[in-house]
Amino acid sequence: MATRPSTPIAALAVFREAARAESFRAAAQVLSVTPGAVSRRIRQLETRLGTTLFERRPQGVRLNQHGAALLAAIAPGIAAIDSAWAEAAARARGHQTLSISAPPSFADHWLSARIKAFEDTVSPIEIEASQAFIAPSWQGDRIDLAVRYGVGPWPGVAHYRLMADRLLPVVTPGHPLAGLGAVASAIDWAAYPLYEVRWPARQPAITRADLPGWADWLAAYACRADNTRITSHHSRYDDALAAAVDTGAIVLASRVIVADRLASGALVAPFGVEASIATPFEFALVVPEHGGAPPLALAFIDWLQAQAHADTACQ
Repeated sequence: MATRPSTPIAALAVFREAARAESFRAAAQVLSVTPGAVSRRIRQLETRLGTTLFERRPQGVRLNQHGAALLAAIAPGIAAIDSAWAEAAARARGHQTLSISAPPSFADHWLSARIKAFEDTVSPIEIEASQAFIAPSWQGDRIDLAVRYGVGPWPGVAHYRLMADRLLPVVTPGHPLAGLGAVASAIDWAAYPLYEVRWPARQPAITRADLPGWADWLAAYACRADNTRITSHHSRYDDALAAAVDTGAIVLASRVIVADRLASGALVAPFGVEASIATPFEFALVVPEHGGAPPLALAFIDWLQAQAHADTACQ
């Protein structure tokens, strides 16, 4: 008796996301894989079926009649698999909940943009944007973890280093320096307000003076600081960037915090993303020092480290 070919479940799941998003790149972000991996899965399906499933366009993809028919046929089955997996994961977790606290700028502009991928495949997460240090715990049915900004190690907890921090100048797309080719040493720095963000590390031994600023960047890249005017210090990037729209300021920003907006074009690095200075600070995930981590906590730790590693590799 002939062996029946196996159903390519994984490839069909990728196909569904690409059809929903009408973009291989957007589907890759949802699935936490590369656009190339999505493209290969689609090609494998098309080869097995002997027909194309998408119309390839400069700005994305769109299902053709064969793709639309396939999506309509498999959608109920994939939805049933999703539901069964979610129920099995809930039983395995024992209905634990996971909460993570993080500095507001990091929570708003890095973590929130990525957390959906974890929530869709593992578990919903409660994010608390807070500068206060919340002691991590994984006792009982609640897991509390925290992302901290500062210099490790932190006393009384274990920590996983996520990303080092670097600072670089950014402007809005309409800024005079937003065009390509700006040379720091040739700029009339007196013509532009310079904004810094000095958000606290919440470590008693560290002061705001420990964080490098415009004077350090100008010394490294412009070879001057005599005609500059650092006119504003902010505690949140949202405040600094909003004010910069009206004043034409240049903001010295954390590369981690502004990475997504640089990639989307919402912000511009007029001197290039490599024109950055190191800081002694890092983003780290802190967890309880003692006791075995529950499966849900382990899954989140692995996922967060992978996300941080992927971003670091792209910078």
